[in-house]
Amino acid sequence: MSDLKPTWKHALIVAWAISWRQFAIVIPVAFLGGIVISTVVLSFGASAENTRFILLVCNTMFGLYVFVALVKWALSRSYGRFKVTLTTDDQHDEPFA
Repeated sequence: MSDLKPTWKHALIVAWAISWRQFAIVIPVAFLGGIVISTVVLSFGASAENTRFILLVCNTMFGLYVFVALVKWALSRSYGRFKVTLTTDDQHDEPFA
């Protein structure tokens, strides 16, 4: 296995692999989840402003979770002629925890 210098092409391939999955997962789930959450929250008598804030927080947390999960997935995937790998920095005595 040889080391490659990262190029814009490599970055775009990995970014695209993450981005389209992020949109494909988050948009429909946020839409359907928004309907369910807003129906439940409004049935308890919350104002429209509070409902929007609750939806913002829920959708943001879900989007961040999906993003991190996709980055983890992208790190374990092969991209044809290259693969993203993690290596340790030998200059430090303690491993990153």
